[in-house]
Amino acid sequence: MASRKLATSRDLKALVEVAQRFWSVRPWESVDDIEFVALELPGESEPWFANVLGCAGREFGLYMARGVEGMARMRAWMGVDAADECNVREGVRQVGFTLERWSDLPPGHVARFARAGIALRRDARAPFLMLFEGKEQRPFDARSARRLLLAAAATVAAHPTFIRCDVIDAETGWIEAEDVMTGESVRLHDQALSRTALPGTVLPVALVRVGTVVLPELRGPGLGPIEVDAALAFLEAEGLDISPAGLRSKPHLLGRLWQWRADFHRNASPTQINNTDGDPLEFIELLLRASDPDAVHAAFEARDDVEYDEDDDTFIWSMENDYEGTRAALGDFILLARIQFIGDELLVSVNSRKRADRARAWLEEIPGVRFESREVRSWDDPHETPLDDRPTAEERDREVPPEVLDLVADHMRSYYRRWLDEKIPALGGKTPRQAVRTKQGRGRVALLIRMLDAPSPGLDIKALRAELLDELGLS
Repeated sequence: MASRKLATSRDLKALVEVAQRFWSVRPWESVDDIEFVALELPGESEPWFANVLGCAGREFGLYMARGVEGMARMRAWMGVDAADECNVREGVRQVGFTLERWSDLPPGHVARFARAGIALRRDARAPFLMLFEGKEQRPFDARSARRLLLAAAATVAAHPTFIRCDVIDAETGWIEAEDVMTGESVRLHDQALSRTALPGTVLPVALVRVGTVVLPELRGPGLGPIEVDAALAFLEAEGLDISPAGLRSKPHLLGRLWQWRADFHRNASPTQINNTDGDPLEFIELLLRASDPDAVHAAFEARDDVEYDEDDDTFIWSMENDYEGTRAALGDFILLARIQFIGDELLVSVNSRKRADRARAWLEEIPGVRFESREVRSWDDPHETPLDDRPTAEERDREVPPEVLDLVADHMRSYYRRWLDEKIPALGGKTPRQAVRTKQGRGRVALLIRMLDAPSPGLDIKALRAELLDELGLS
């Protein structure tokens, strides 16, 4: 049998330094003891799995088990999975350390523990490093020491952040993402996550680098577009500075998003869709009859707020958009109604009762026009045709013409360029251009831009994000 090469004092000194950092970072505040970090170590035929102890506040440290079978046995031994305890104890191949307080050691045991462990500092505020291999305290070999160094360093170096998933390959488990706190592109591997996350989802994670592989450890729930800003506001209210340094100092706060998200949806008001006036959305058609259609045409031409659309043979009733902060998204004018002539009948289409009443009032002021009927359809009526008019599979799969994609992309680029000078509620009513004048504002604006998702397939969202960041001096 080959002799074991015992760890040198240099190996153990390096391990002590990592353990000190492990103690100061306190990863057990943000990592549950049922989570395992897979480590592919040089020269090993199968991975080792590291497990952080301490979330219960009783025993602090790091366990490692070799191989998937070793991890399963360790989980069973820890009580996570059911198994025969005797078989589990015999099958666990472990190395690790625990951190004990001198003040917690039983009387008379200090000398015995001191022979098996290494004191980091002999006072009640500092940990006492206990090394073990198998289930015994015995001299470490050099390979065990190196394994622990790699495992502890990888666990401590977990980088808390938010990522936006861009490209997901559920077959291989690879995820192309962006660290939205730094703008760095990252390639992650997580088979389970790749089968559940959706492109565009924002995830609170800790990124663990093991060699060239980056592993994501989920720290909170996935966030959709309607949840992101509310989630960030919640974290700020909890005392988190939304910055890379802030996340490193208080990573455990990300875990509070689980309960927040449950409360957010449980307490959410029933969905209500309003039009730009804030009125409940309803689809209303008014039928009016004109005794003299030519006189009605002349009345329309005399109004500044009515224009004729030759393409649709329809009159458009509109108003200037004076709603603060909406011009970038809605344009300079807001459509109020479409009016069609069918013989001597006027068919008026509006999207709220108030607009219907306003349209009827001024139309009935035109001589010879009288009201006949009103038809109302609610947007969420299950018996009505949905807003997509039930497109067929062939229609859904039909390719959008390139010129249409280009037009949409140009519109969205113009929208986001104007967005830089619109007042944004998430920025306290400031425009992005105003907000970047402060350090905190620069971080928040950069985060909002990096979280932008592509609203249309023809838009190069990565290039647009880079353009907006460069415009504001954030690149």
